[in-house]
Amino acid sequence: MKIVKLKTEDGFVLDADYYASNSSGAVVFLHGASVSREDEPAHVRAIEALKDSGINLLAFDFRGHGRSTGDSARDPSIEGELEDVKTSIRFLRENGVEKIAISGASFGGSIASIYAGKYEGEIEALFLVNPILNYDTSFFHPTTLFAKTFFGAVHKTLETEPFFQMPDRDFRLGKRIFDDMKKFDPITFLEMYQGPVMVVHGSNDHVISFNNNKTYFDKLKNEHKEWRTIEGSDHAFRDEVGQREVAQLLCNFMTTHLQ
Repeated sequence: MKIVKLKTEDGFVLDADYYASNSSGAVVFLHGASVSREDEPAHVRAIEALKDSGINLLAFDFRGHGRSTGDSARDPSIEGELEDVKTSIRFLRENGVEKIAISGASFGGSIASIYAGKYEGEIEALFLVNPILNYDTSFFHPTTLFAKTFFGAVHKTLETEPFFQMPDRDFRLGKRIFDDMKKFDPITFLEMYQGPVMVVHGSNDHVISFNNNKTYFDKLKNEHKEWRTIEGSDHAFRDEVGQREVAQLLCNFMTTHLQ
């Protein structure tokens, strides 16, 4: 593995872990909001399992997150994070990769869905881990108790302050990302994507509604879709059994579609 610096066309520098191989396939890993690539345990475990598989792997921090440049309160946006994905894919293309898959977790799952639909035909396969498929029912009119309480406090703070300070980490949620969410609907873009897609969701997810996502998934008109319920797991798959199951599903899915 080597750490690479990827420069976006709008001037940000993304910090990334790159596991290079001689194959023509690659997986890009997208983390959730307010965390970094190292804070997605199922991704970390899958990368460890895949690093000797012959598949190229690239995991980066979005702008304003982790060790990438940018101000967390000001710079993250949907368009910006799509540009981050585009930058990572350009890097892989320049290094000889032909087939690219994306694994997106939580908010990263929404970005993966939008990208795959917006650039239909560019993504070989899509793996979504407890993804956010609808911004309205996740952030503005949430249906889980946690999201109602937490994002209620966030929106109240943003009425008078430029950002909301996350209580448990050095990250500030700004108004820009929420304004941007009103312009995009991840599930609409996911409907445009007709390649292989697997969605895995923990049955005990207290952040993103399991039932809502299952309903969205069932309505997808995609012959190559698969759903897997991870019994007993919560949003970030902090439990050992859930992590192992998701990582195994991810590894099997990627080797099937990239090798």
